[in-house]
Amino acid sequence: MTPPIATDESPAEAASLPAWSPSSWRDRPAGQQPEWESEAALSAVNDKLAAAPPLVIPGETRQLSASLAEVAQGRAFLLQAGDCAESFDSANPQSIERRLRVILQMAIVLTHSAGVPVVKLGRIAGQYAKPRSSSHETKDDLSLPSFRGHIVNLPEFETEARRSDPRRIDEAYQHAATTLNLLRAMTQGGYADLAKVHQWNEAFVAATGVGRRYESLADEIDRALRFMEACGLDTDDVPQLHEATLYTSHEGLILDYEEAMTRLDPETGDYYNTSAHSVWIGERTRELDGAHVEFFSGIANPIGQIWSGAMMLEHLGEPAAADHLVKAFEAALADVDVVCTLAPTMATPRITRAGILVAMGRFDDAETDLAAALERAIVALRQAEATERALVAEEVGQLVEQSGLSLTEFASRMGTSVSRLSTYRSGRVTPSAALMSRMCRVSGSQPR
Repeated sequence: MTPPIATDESPAEAASLPAWSPSSWRDRPAGQQPEWESEAALSAVNDKLAAAPPLVIPGETRQLSASLAEVAQGRAFLLQAGDCAESFDSANPQSIERRLRVILQMAIVLTHSAGVPVVKLGRIAGQYAKPRSSSHETKDDLSLPSFRGHIVNLPEFETEARRSDPRRIDEAYQHAATTLNLLRAMTQGGYADLAKVHQWNEAFVAATGVGRRYESLADEIDRALRFMEACGLDTDDVPQLHEATLYTSHEGLILDYEEAMTRLDPETGDYYNTSAHSVWIGERTRELDGAHVEFFSGIANPIGQIWSGAMMLEHLGEPAAADHLVKAFEAALADVDVVCTLAPTMATPRITRAGILVAMGRFDDAETDLAAALERAIVALRQAEATERALVAEEVGQLVEQSGLSLTEFASRMGTSVSRLSTYRSGRVTPSAALMSRMCRVSGSQPR
């Protein structure tokens, strides 16, 4: 996920801007907001949620920021997975457990294959809003407001169902709280224990090729745990083997809800949106002078921006290849501390070095999506590994060339053999971070 594009402002221009507050977005044009049927009811709900307990706390959000910094440095991998749009009906134990299980399965596959920690970011406990291309939907001679997600109205094409009821914002908060309570209990209460990896497999997946590969991986984990215990290590004293950390995210679309959930953190003096650990701006609400960018500009959460084909055309002037897109990111986000770029595996097989985004869909309706999602995770990880090997091999070659030494001399100063150095240059073997630092010193470069 990447923050919204920053604008170039002189110190004088910045000083003349009005002070930010959680409500300052109300002075900007706000797209994708429903026409609420009662302003009085909306105000009452906003006041109620503003006084309600936060769904997440700033300390957790800062932990996610620190983890994303590791992802940006290549020392961890980011998996964002979950529903394109949640329904209130999915806030039940069976659905929550099933979605968590899929995220844990994909994370364990990625961790085992990549050998780095996987930051797990769920599109869950808040993805209740849907952006729409039109404010109304027409069937025959009847025109009704579009379905904007369960936080606003209902999908049935009926007058009563399509009313934009502000009381549903409070319902969204209650369902999110219910979902988060169960997720925390399961991830910290033993469900995420690595000793249970076999139990995470679905019966319908176990019979597939990807299911059998997952079972083989689970066998390897079992053997590793038994080996540690045989060596005298008490795995019960290692909480990382028995617990998991799952962060939450959603598109920050309905600004009344996001504002009501924003709190001033007394520890840092920063504002945090406590409806989720991370929120993002969608394709239809990314106007630089719009309400969403204004709201997002003042919160300390890790924030995201959807970078679509239409956005590429707008900013680059023509269809661009992936490398052009990365360059555009680097130019636009030069002043941003941490940038993590995700490639959605549902839309494209391409994957970045930072992470992948998996939109699960409705597993309750299409069970085969689970096997497909796991297969995509495995394929994407293999592609990421191949990309990483190629990039490191290219860097090794550049370091040798930059040193001005022959391959034999470079290998000698490295304390290794020419054949071993050649495996690094070809990409067959990826050198460790310590070896890369030593190569940088030999070549006279700064370690990356």
